[in-house]
Amino acid sequence: MSVCAVQSEREAIDYLIGLFYHHSRIRLNAEKDSLIRARLGKRLRHYGFRNLVEYCHFLGQDAGRFEITHAVDALATNRL
Repeated sequence: MSVCAVQSEREAIDYLIGLFYHHSRIRLNAEKDSLIRARLGKRLRHYGFRNLVEYCHFLGQDAGRFEITHAVDALATNRL
């Protein structure tokens, strides 16, 4: 996984959509941003991140590579 260079919430949504597709082959579109925020909210709170940009930066680091599985699971299932 490469370092995440997103700087805005919009870029974070796009990054997460690409990451989700890469790991699950399920396509989300940009209109699903509220679903993405809702489903990943618990993961952000778990780590104390204030926004998706911080979370994406974490996912792009070696330390965050195991979190990708949790992010994909959160996006793919209907559990909040």
